Amino acid sequence: MASPYEALDLTPDATVADVRAAFRRVALANHPDKLPPGTPADAVAACAARLDAAVLAARLLSDPLRRAAFDARAVQLEVRTEGRVSDTVAFADFSLAGNAAEAANAAEYEYECRCGGAYVVVGRPASTVHAECDTCSLVIAVMP
Repeated sequence: MASPYEALDLTPDATVADVRAAFRRVALANHPDKLPPGTPADAVAACAARLDAAVLAARLLSDPLRRAAFDARAVQLEVRTEGRVSDTVAFADFSLAGNAAEAANAAEYEYECRCGGAYVVVGRPASTVHAECDTCSLVIAVMP
């Protein structure tokens, strides 16, 4: 399923006027009443599906509150799936997690996040690794 921005061929910085213009363009190109006579049924169905996606996209992107919520969820999903890095930290800044004797066996190291949570790295990384906070969604790059 395409994102609302893709359904209307827009960028995230598009204005409400841009959304309206893009919706008109997509609607004119895909409205079943605007298709030439004799258009195959599968092409009509595809156009109807594109029009339905454009209607939903325009409703979402025209409402500032719904659009902000959508954009925030998209950023959070990107951070979680692609590991968008908020900071870079040297491994030397990490400390042994919990009880030093237990941590030495498990080789867990932690670094405190600004939210009060912790980034945990297991073992000494040989190359740069990403660590996600155990409380919030921030991700850091840990340099060896």
